[in-house]
Order: sequence, then structure tokens, then C-alpha cells
Amino acid sequence: MSKCDISVIIPVYNREKYIKKCLESVLNQKDVNTEIIIVDDGSTDETLNICLKYSKLNPNIKIIRQENSGVSVARNIALDNATGDYITFIDSDDWIPKETFSTMLVAIKEHNVDAVIGESDVSRDDGEIQQHMAIPNEYCKQVIDANSFWKLNGSKSSNFLFTVVWGKLYKKSVWEGLRFDTEATFAEDEYVLPELVDRCQNFYLLDRTVYVQRVSDSSLSRSLFDSKKLKSPDSKLKTCKHLIEKGLFDCAVEKWGIAVGEIILMTNLAEDIETKKQLQYLHKEVCRLGKFIFKYMDTSKKIKFIGYYVGYPILSIIKKK
Repeated sequence: MSKCDISVIIPVYNREKYIKKCLESVLNQKDVNTEIIIVDDGSTDETLNICLKYSKLNPNIKIIRQENSGVSVARNIALDNATGDYITFIDSDDWIPKETFSTMLVAIKEHNVDAVIGESDVSRDDGEIQQHMAIPNEYCKQVIDANSFWKLNGSKSSNFLFTVVWGKLYKKSVWEGLRFDTEATFAEDEYVLPELVDRCQNFYLLDRTVYVQRVSDSSLSRSLFDSKKLKSPDSKLKTCKHLIEKGLFDCAVEKWGIAVGEIILMTNLAEDIETKKQLQYLHKEVCRLGKFIFKYMDTSKKIKFIGYYVGYPILSIIKKK
């Protein structure tokens, strides 16, 4: 097998309905040498058998099996086994358009950056595109630094393109010694972002769709509320602290505001005592950080903080009844 350009990391767990389209989209990429590292996270359906059939026909597919341990562990194992010069991640129910890899590979070499970021589409199960997640026009075809990345991370206009690891191509060196937090059972990407962005000196932003995310009823990330989802505001508060340390106070304020909204929503949905205790902890952390960055908030954010600071204890009391 010729030298590998890109290691494609695909964690899989019970995705028999979707994995074929995912793999076909990767195998159909032209002009790039890839290794496809599939880590089966203890699937109990036909997912593994489907992957094994593909591996028999395609020698560039590597399959690693593990007991059900979560996506972070699966990605870490794949990173340990990656041999490509570049790394990309794909979720097993998603897919990529034609010429994605060749376009990203040319861009990362031509602009000599640590990562390339593209636009994404959101698709329904039937293939209908529901939403296009675009990079703001003023940033398209531009090389940006970490500070600009964090501004886009908190920007509503770019949706969540800058909060996930997929839809990007990275130099492998960026991931040397960096791994996903195996304690994170939700919002795994956001926990690794602060250190990942620190390691990237620059990013090139493409003006084309490089990833299609499937939204389905079976997606774990869109299931009904459970305590795992507390990791989402927790990860945002971690990022907020990181941004404060970097002196990026405006970005910290934006991330703080998103965490506040999530905590309020989850407080309305939470039922069990343990979850409510965890929410109380997050509330205290929000207030602590809010006081620190208060002077950097605009008027609307200051009003939001005061309302939250006063109103959250009342909401908690009401929810106890």
C-alpha cells in the first residue's frame, strides 16, 4: 500500500442503517491515499459485520474492536493507530461529498496551515438538506488565528461549525500527545477544543461543503434529556475559563451566555435529585465566572446575568415543588 495521506477516524456503534453510506462516501474520494480506521464500540446489531465485509474488499480499512466504552475512547484508540500525515473525523451516521479530501488536502498544503475547516449541511434521514452551516463571508478563503477561531466559535452566524472536530482536516502533529477526555460522555468535542485550538497556529477556511451531518431520531445527541447532557454546559464553562486565561474576554462572555441558556433549560427538565445537585454546582460556577467577566458584558448581557443571578434560585425552588 502506498504512503497514507489521510487517516479517517470513524467510531461506530449500532449504526447498521447508516454505516454503508458513510463508508461509500469515504471510499469514493479520489486522488488521495487514505486509511480508514473503524473502531467498533461493542455494536450489538449488524454494524460490525457490514464493516468487515467492506474491509475484505478494501485493504485500506482497519477495524479495531472494543467493549462499549464511548466515542472518546474509540477516537483515542484510532489516533494511537493512525499512520497518515493528516487526520480527519467522521461520525458513522454522516457522510462527505465527493472531492472533499482532495480539496482539503490541497488547501492545507498550499496555505501551510495546521487545519482546514469547511462548511457543512444538515440532512434528514431521507436525504433532504434541512440547513446549510456556512462560514461568514468575510472569513471565507482566509487564514485565521486562534483568536478569530474563538470569535467564530461563539458566533450564531456560523452555527456550531467551530464547536466540533468533524468537517476539518488536521496535521497529525497537532494530535501528538493530545487525546479526548474519556470521562466526557456528552459534548466530547468541546472538552478537547481549548487545547486543540492552542496547538493550531492557524486555520484555513474553505467556502464549500465538506461534511453532511445526519439528524435522525436515533441520534444519541438528540435523545431526550438525561444527566449526560450536563456535560454540555460544563464543557462551555471550561472553555469560558480557558478564554479568560487567554484574555479573550468578549469570547468568554459569548460562551458564558450559551452555558446560562443551557442550564436554565436543563433545570426546567431535570427531575432526579442528583441531576439537580449537579445543576446547582454549575449555577455557582456560572455566577462566579459571570462576576469576573461582568465588566466586559454589554448591557443586554449584564441584564441577563442579574436576572439569572436573582431568578435561578427562585426557579430551583419552584422545581422542587
